[in-house]
Amino acid sequence: MLVPLLLERKVYGVIEVASLEILPVYKIAFLERAAESVALLIYNRQTSVVTNQLLAEAKQKTSALQQQEEEMRQNMEELVAVQEQLRRRSDESEARVKLLNDAGIGIVEFNRQGVILQVNQSFLDKTGYQEREALGRDIGSFFHNSNSFHSVFSQLQNASTQQLELELISKIGKSHAVRATCTAVKNEVGDVQRVVAIIVENQVVQQRPVELTEFQ
Repeated sequence: MLVPLLLERKVYGVIEVASLEILPVYKIAFLERAAESVALLIYNRQTSVVTNQLLAEAKQKTSALQQQEEEMRQNMEELVAVQEQLRRRSDESEARVKLLNDAGIGIVEFNRQGVILQVNQSFLDKTGYQEREALGRDIGSFFHNSNSFHSVFSQLQNASTQQLELELISKIGKSHAVRATCTAVKNEVGDVQRVVAIIVENQVVQQRPVELTEFQ
């Protein structure tokens, strides 16, 4: 005799019962109730296994989420720190630029072709040009002895800085002596790509006529 392990119309297995005589109805009913109890045990076991699996998966997902949240928190802290560092650098850079402008120190950057890439306000004040007028112009157009700037690249190839004494020409044609300290900006193979020139008044040259007059 085969007795199905049946629970809520779902079969979980079969029990085979051997008997030498025909089983009476009450014994068959007992076997059916026993089979239903066994089916319930199997169902509970399967449910417990599935529940444990789901709990383990949920625990793993929770742990992964917590780890992601921790990583996101650390990334946010690093981002805030980087932003704060950039802000401080920006403030320091603005302060240095203001200091240079207040001190009357001109700064101009130009490429190998002598084309001006950047200028500061002090350089514009010295020359009388607007920024849009100065950018893109040849650096030599601001000086009487312009060849000095065009030869500075070859001189800087084997040196870190180069000093030049020049005559700066303003927009209205006024000229005055300046000293330019040129610093090379090189690429990874050491070739000069750009030059940053710091321009200050050449007080010695400007005072020389006065000193000669005093001796006359």
